Amino acid sequence: MDDLNSRQLKLIKYLMKIKNTTAAKLAFYLNVSSKTIYQDLDNVADFLGKHQVKVTRKPGTGIELHGNLKKLSIFLLTDRKRINVPNNDSQRIVYILAKLLETNQYLTISSLSEQLFISSRIIEKNLNQIAKYLNSFSVKLDRKSSQGIKIIANEEQRRKLIFRLLNNFWGEQWSVNHKNKIVYHNLAANSLLDNQIVLRVLKIVDQFETVSQVSLNDYEFQSLTIHLAIAIQRIKSGKMIAELPIQNLKKQQLSQAQLLASMIERDFKIELPSAEIKYLQLHLIAATSGGITFENISPNDEAYVELQLLLKKFGYDANLLRGLAVHLKSASKRLHFNASIANPFTATIKQNYPAAFDQGLQIARFYEKKENISLNDDEVAYLALHLQAYLERNHQDDDRLKVVIVCSTGLGSAQLLAARIRSEFPEIKILGVYSLNELQTSITEETDLIISTIEIRNSIVPTVTVSPLLQATDISFINQTVKKIKQNKKNTFNPAKILNPHLVWCQQSFTDWQATLRWITKQLVIQKIAKEGVTESALNRENLSFTSFGNYATPHASPELIIKPSIAVCTLNPSIKWGNQEISVVFFLAITKDFTPKEIELIFDKLCGILDEKKLLKKLSTFNDTAELFQYLKRLMNK
Repeated sequence: MDDLNSRQLKLIKYLMKIKNTTAAKLAFYLNVSSKTIYQDLDNVADFLGKHQVKVTRKPGTGIELHGNLKKLSIFLLTDRKRINVPNNDSQRIVYILAKLLETNQYLTISSLSEQLFISSRIIEKNLNQIAKYLNSFSVKLDRKSSQGIKIIANEEQRRKLIFRLLNNFWGEQWSVNHKNKIVYHNLAANSLLDNQIVLRVLKIVDQFETVSQVSLNDYEFQSLTIHLAIAIQRIKSGKMIAELPIQNLKKQQLSQAQLLASMIERDFKIELPSAEIKYLQLHLIAATSGGITFENISPNDEAYVELQLLLKKFGYDANLLRGLAVHLKSASKRLHFNASIANPFTATIKQNYPAAFDQGLQIARFYEKKENISLNDDEVAYLALHLQAYLERNHQDDDRLKVVIVCSTGLGSAQLLAARIRSEFPEIKILGVYSLNELQTSITEETDLIISTIEIRNSIVPTVTVSPLLQATDISFINQTVKKIKQNKKNTFNPAKILNPHLVWCQQSFTDWQATLRWITKQLVIQKIAKEGVTESALNRENLSFTSFGNYATPHASPELIIKPSIAVCTLNPSIKWGNQEISVVFFLAITKDFTPKEIELIFDKLCGILDEKKLLKKLSTFNDTAELFQYLKRLMNK
């Protein structure tokens, strides 16, 4: 098969599904520029020609495929070998890590290079990334020039890594549900977890729920299934877990663990030693709430009073207090046995919901001291979800956009379109569904957006033209327009205003992240942006949970220590290790106590819009002149 990359294959598959489209819509769908789309269309032309398919591009009609699409579809389904070869860093890391976890033997870089059709230099780079990831689990990647590479880990560590790989890295590529179905999306095979074992475990866990009356939500069901399948596959291979160091499990979930063990032993014809039963017991404790439900929590509960004090500045409602109280009480029971729950979305939550995560850290530190437990980032991220849900509830009415729908294809299809829009965009309030003739008399001053199935020209209200069936590209266009309107609507606070030209530094050199923070915070104190004590506050915040993401970090300190709100920017040369990340740009957020969570989110949204673009982030590191860097950042944040 021709050497097409995954984006080009995705482009072909998408064009096969639709009648015609535009380069702009394809660019939005694939998150690239229109120029890249045209380049890809040129690159796939020869491949398509070999399969009697041609790309046509006509002004006014759009882009579409013509020819033997059925033959092409069969070929794409049957020739999977090159399609499934990882072709970016993320996919290669998953592939290599899976290979390392499969075996206790050394793997050579040359063999990985041959399997992945990539140079040894790229493999070396991916191994460096894997080594950093393994380090967070206190696991070493052993490298010997004469033998190759392998993971040094005990059985418990290896199982945790396999679970993380399946649960976190593969994300949407792996799914399991209560209907005894397991799916590996876009992966040809999975040697870490035998499909037949998982199918059998699914049935066992389903039966176990019924017999034991243990109630599991979807995530708990999936997590327990993965853990059990991993354990069974490892046991069948003669790889037993050592005796767990936890001695105080007592009888909590013991009878259920013994019941589950007997069901597994009967089905798989294996014998589970006491250490493995204790392992099951530990995971059952982690997968259940300990009998704590909303009904068990009253407004007079001690946790309510504590949380009201902790959330005095952040804000709260009854739903938030109840949700946090239930989670914290069940977490406390689990964590006394060191039974932490993995959270596959921790990194995303930290990056996208910083205000909620910071508040979660404050709550976590209070309960760590009170209950003598330890809440890691995964646990804090679960608290952050409750807090973020409150923020969204609190601002829901302010954020809802008023939308008018115009549809000329009949009342039935118009109502179907309205229903789809309500489902896809809960932040939208539909004022009405009208014909084109009714539109002029139906538009009011509060109308923010018109969504129409026919083109409307010269409208004073922003308009998006969509298909009556609301295709994926239509959803992308609406999303983009909604975001722009939200940014412009009643947005009196502009994060660019707190960019300070005197707090921008280029090409600074430091030994480590601590030295970097000490220097930046010292400048803040000198320029009367912050008070004495800001350095210790910022260092303490990083020690709780690092604020490094990819190639940048966003440290901050207690708002009580900030005199004047500012964003300080410092590029580094060379880059330094910050937590588990190698970073070259620091954005220090000096935020005062009068900033609302909404405004803080807006600052992070602006920064993320810049930092998510790798080209923009890389360009920041090229500036040598502070004035030029300041002007460049200001332009980006004013967009």
